[in-house]
Amino acid sequence: MAYRKIYDGTMTDPWVKSQPLPERYLWMYLLACDEAKSEGLFRPDIFTASQACSMEIEDLLDALAGWTEEGRIVYDREHTLVWFPKASKYWRSTNPKEAKGVANRIRAFRSSYLIGLVWGSAALNDDGFLTDALGELVGELTDKEPIPASIQKRFPEASKLWVKACK
Repeated sequence: MAYRKIYDGTMTDPWVKSQPLPERYLWMYLLACDEAKSEGLFRPDIFTASQACSMEIEDLLDALAGWTEEGRIVYDREHTLVWFPKASKYWRSTNPKEAKGVANRIRAFRSSYLIGLVWGSAALNDDGFLTDALGELVGELTDKEPIPASIQKRFPEASKLWVKACK
């Protein structure tokens, strides 16, 4: 696993403590796995996660779906992508080059609506560099996938830019 800064408050958070032990392991795995990125959008290795957390794959997918319903994460099962909505509150691009690097990394996920949520979230959190870089990327995309209604309802403000771009 890569080095990641995880605050000790994470494990004492009442929500984390309320999770069964395998789900706690999964939460920590997602925060610290090699695939995790600062902007909060990444494709975890589900098989490795299930082994690392001693979970059956279906149980792991059920946990991800449940956390999506709660708004803790958004899991796009079709593209096997995870987005942490709070990531944009804790990380900002510091220059246009860094933001362009994030946009280039996200380009691989081009058909997922999660790009739009990261874009909208960057705009909401005043990350101008990332907002601009993702706006350019979105302009290049031709197959924009609509955000599911349940996700739009949970993240209405972050969804606005993508919904407008899809029209």
